[in-house]
Amino acid sequence: MGFASELLASRFLANKHKQLYNDDCWVPTNRRLTLLGGEGDDALGYDFQVNLVEGDWRYEVKSSLDDSFEFEFTQNEMRVAAAYASDAKHRYRILYVPFVFDPNRWRVLELPNPMSEKGRNYFRAIGTGATRLKFGVE
Repeated sequence: MGFASELLASRFLANKHKQLYNDDCWVPTNRRLTLLGGEGDDALGYDFQVNLVEGDWRYEVKSSLDDSFEFEFTQNEMRVAAAYASDAKHRYRILYVPFVFDPNRWRVLELPNPMSEKGRNYFRAIGTGATRLKFGVE
């Protein structure tokens, strides 16, 4: 599901950013499945990076099999999104793909940064979870 949604998102971004988008913008390990070369990095907290003159845009892709309009947002993704939440030069967005395996119904929705002021009013947390912490004994 992740690869399919990233492939659809790559087409969306190529159309949105035209000449600024290239294969190097796709950064996670799923890029290997398209024979783009390079290993990719899943620890970045985003799936695409498009560099513009005025700054860069980071996009995290989320998808679902239906129109539940919910997704999991990892601690790492939250950390990266928070770092970009009030940065005027760099942007972080969610690309959400509902019905990812249904060609008649899928689409790419560009959503705000969940950690930004606008995003905090757009999203709501569902459920509860825990953060795993590690410490060292001296």
